[in-house]
Amino acid sequence: MLGYINLHYVFKYSSVYTPFPALAALIFTLSYLIFLVVIYRFGFKSKSLLNKKSLVFFCWIALALLFAYTTFVPRFGNIGRAPSIAEWWDRFFSGLFPYNNSLTASSFPFIFLLSLPLHLIGKLSYLQLFGTGLFFFLLFKFSRNVNEISVRMLLLFISLVFYYEVAVHSELFTNSVLILFAIHLAEIYLKHNYKLSTFVFVAIAFGFAASTRSILGLVIAMYVFYKFKSEPLRLLTFSVMIILVFVFLLLPFVLWDWNSFLEVGPFSIQSRLSGIPAWLPFILFIVSMYAGYKSKSADDVFFFGGVILFASVIISLMIKIFQSGFQNAVIGDVFDQAYLAFSVPFLILSVSLAVKNKAPAK
Repeated sequence: MLGYINLHYVFKYSSVYTPFPALAALIFTLSYLIFLVVIYRFGFKSKSLLNKKSLVFFCWIALALLFAYTTFVPRFGNIGRAPSIAEWWDRFFSGLFPYNNSLTASSFPFIFLLSLPLHLIGKLSYLQLFGTGLFFFLLFKFSRNVNEISVRMLLLFISLVFYYEVAVHSELFTNSVLILFAIHLAEIYLKHNYKLSTFVFVAIAFGFAASTRSILGLVIAMYVFYKFKSEPLRLLTFSVMIILVFVFLLLPFVLWDWNSFLEVGPFSIQSRLSGIPAWLPFILFIVSMYAGYKSKSADDVFFFGGVILFASVIISLMIKIFQSGFQNAVIGDVFDQAYLAFSVPFLILSVSLAVKNKAPAK
């Protein structure tokens, strides 16, 4: 799936710069497969590489380079996600309904709240820097050994969607990382004999994370069902608290302008952009709960979550191809391939590298 996501980007953008997109895609596919075979066959046997401190140092170098790029290099292309966030806040501070946005602001409120400090300093490009730093942190926390950290880090750095997100100042990758962070909090704090205050705190964190993109609610539902499948009362209570926080964040905008909220609010915009039938999210939700029931660990949730997010976007792509043709959907602008970014963090963290000598990552 990670290979296809990268292949999709290669095919789409090579068609802009070369008359041979199929050849470019073939070369990329062969190179990607060779890389994966090398990783699988040889792993990371050099002890000089398998050192947590060196990997941490490498992460800081990567973040420094990313900081320099997002500070000095202008946004690439005409993708309107960062400008739409800026316009959302400009309208808000002007007393105008922020979702009535010429650049189609489709996120739920929390991503705008998170971006406010960056908007005030004029650096919305740092949102992906924040998401990358948080992902590095989670990569270390969720990995069992330094070999696994190394492979997962490499998979991130060979993911074209990651560089695309940075170049166009998008926040889709960061949306998924926020869900992963909420899962991290649950894995750390919701163990045996936890306090009610801790339970409430983690539920609130999930509620905020849910207030990003509706598609990510599938992963939240999956994880919550996995976490509390043997505790129905806590499952219900935790779910209700997430919903209450989610509604609390939306309520001011519902009360502000009900008609505009229905017409140009996040639900209608996300539904219109996805192009999927109204019944499909319910099917995906049921599948997500079943996957949560079958999951035996957070790793399973990452894998199933990545698969379901990937599948939902591919279904949307297939519908767009059927409606508008292959050329318009895959190469043109009818389908936004950036939505493939949602699944990438989950798929990367689902990759496990079996090694004989397991050095602890923590």
